[in-house]
Amino acid sequence: MRYPNLNASVWNVNAMFVDQMLSLKSLTWQTCLCTLFCMAIVCAIFIQNPISVIMATTAIASISLGVMGYLSFWHLDLDPVSLCAVLISIGMAVDFVAHTTYHYQLSYREAVRKGQEVRIDLDTPYSRIRHTISNIAWPMSQAGISTVICILPIVVLQNYIPLVFVKTITLVVIWGLWHGLVLLPAFLSQIPLRLLNFNCYRVLVNARNEVAGQEMLLLDGDAIRS
Repeated sequence: MRYPNLNASVWNVNAMFVDQMLSLKSLTWQTCLCTLFCMAIVCAIFIQNPISVIMATTAIASISLGVMGYLSFWHLDLDPVSLCAVLISIGMAVDFVAHTTYHYQLSYREAVRKGQEVRIDLDTPYSRIRHTISNIAWPMSQAGISTVICILPIVVLQNYIPLVFVKTITLVVIWGLWHGLVLLPAFLSQIPLRLLNFNCYRVLVNARNEVAGQEMLLLDGDAIRS
């Protein structure tokens, strides 16, 4: 330093934002991975099959990467606004893939025949895809189209932040519908049904009930001996 006796410090009004931009790349990876992990936990709570959870999480990651790729193609730089938009895309993507994976891993469907409720087994990939698409295609399309319609009016603002969110949400809807209605069912249909029929929660409950039953037998045996 030229004047060490002055004990001066360099300060600029934009220094905070410059420091933020320097750490934004690593922060983006950390927050995206944490958000994806949280979405995987949410899927695991409602979808009891591990393979289905892995497929849903992979589809969420694929949708998010597609959104980030097209945002880069549209010459949008990585900044706090685009980071928030990407995090929103990860959260929205779960709606398009969770319903598909949940319905496909079901082993039966309920129907009313002659006034009685009966169970119809879904024992082929074709029957499961037909059941899945018939239940989610129209509601998912309605949700995606209505979401895009709701955000379109803010395009007239012609401001950077609204345009980023409009582009992001539109991309999420397009990629989400493609993954949820086409890509994910195609991949799920190639997985053997015996892997999709495995229910980890049911295994844990049955194991716990078996242990409880053995404990009751031991207690009854001790009571008889006494």
